[in-house]
Amino acid sequence: MSEITHPLKHPLSVTIGTDREEITHITLRRPKARDMRVADEAIGTVAGTILLISKLSGQPVAVIDELDAQDFDAIGDIVEGFTKPGRPTGGTSSAT
Repeated sequence: MSEITHPLKHPLSVTIGTDREEITHITLRRPKARDMRVADEAIGTVAGTILLISKLSGQPVAVIDELDAQDFDAIGDIVEGFTKPGRPTGGTSSAT
């Protein structure tokens, strides 16, 4: 899966430039190593998570800053899921 979309439980109405925009969901792409490096360099885990969500979603940090805590936590779980190891794959079955 290359992208995951999280529908916001608490949609945002934000001003971006001179336009007012309604944000009802955040779509995240899978992170690359360079994304993880940038987040690692941020001070504090919340700041790193905000920065990483911004990079993966293409939304400005100012928009991510406005997320409700419930949506922020849920999106943070998605980001964490990208980096957790899954079930091992590969290998061969042994013939007995």
